Amino acid sequence: MSRRTWLLWFTAFALIAALLAIWSRKGGNQLLVPQKVIENSSTPQSESTIADSVTPSPAAPVLNRSERTQLLLDAANVNINFWGKVVDEAGIGLSGVHIEYYIQRAGRLESNGSIAEDSVRSSVDTNADGLFSILNVNGTTLSFEGFVKAGYEVSSNQRRVFGYFGTPAVHVPKSQSPHVFILQTKAILGEVSSIRKEIRMPWDGTPIRLDLDSGNVSPSGMLELTATRTALTGRFGWHVSLSIYGGEVQEAKEGTALIAPENGYLPTWQYGYEINANSWRFAHDVNIYYKINGMFGRLKLQIYADATPNDVSVYLERFVNSSGGRNVEKRQ
Repeated sequence: MSRRTWLLWFTAFALIAALLAIWSRKGGNQLLVPQKVIENSSTPQSESTIADSVTPSPAAPVLNRSERTQLLLDAANVNINFWGKVVDEAGIGLSGVHIEYYIQRAGRLESNGSIAEDSVRSSVDTNADGLFSILNVNGTTLSFEGFVKAGYEVSSNQRRVFGYFGTPAVHVPKSQSPHVFILQTKAILGEVSSIRKEIRMPWDGTPIRLDLDSGNVSPSGMLELTATRTALTGRFGWHVSLSIYGGEVQEAKEGTALIAPENGYLPTWQYGYEINANSWRFAHDVNIYYKINGMFGRLKLQIYADATPNDVSVYLERFVNSSGGRNVEKRQ
């Protein structure tokens, strides 16, 4: 099952279940006593006279199953607005970028009772300042399929899907703060090389030093990893720190282009959970940029804090641009 098909069925069934629950709680005719009759009466109201003044509320129209399903599907399609901006590595707006996108709708009810995928594809171009907008369309999700401009390439790591209904994080569009997409100049991308290593951490606070070029454990390695945790009994506390001798690091923002920033770096990166943390997890994936001697790189860590000392607890990938540039995404 494709991702879009799964999203379609999930949205449709979640909506049907929620609205049917509300419908059932509000079902049945309610009898209303006109307040005007009671207030204007000069004699005490007996049970019989009150009963005589009762008028039933209008009965709700009876819908068949297909009509109810289509009504619920239509209700899931909300108004979608989106404001965006396309820039280059320096943050300068790019004009004439051709953007292809599609609007995922809740679904279309077929004559045989099945729910078919319902989406609308379209495109838009950026203006002289790199700005664009998509306004007043109905659906549940907006997905961007392509950004086309000669001489440029878009990072695959950037967020491209924005939910408007039935998703954990509903996108809030802001005309004064458009979402930014970054295109990179192909001529200066450079060749990005990578290595991948498996690391067995002792989890007792003993630091492990690794060679940045090979990823191998080395007493003189410039990359240092330290990990601690409490006893592995149910929920446990754990922490990992990373630093580079003679360099600085900073965590990459999720869903952004993999271009190392020029500044904003810190001596050490740290992450972990206390035993009583509300959102406790034993695993974590992260991208970390580093800067050393004017050169940039990226470290990708997959941490498994529940691993025993004999098992791999950290998977480490190192990416570096041969030109020394800030682009640290390895192209396929």
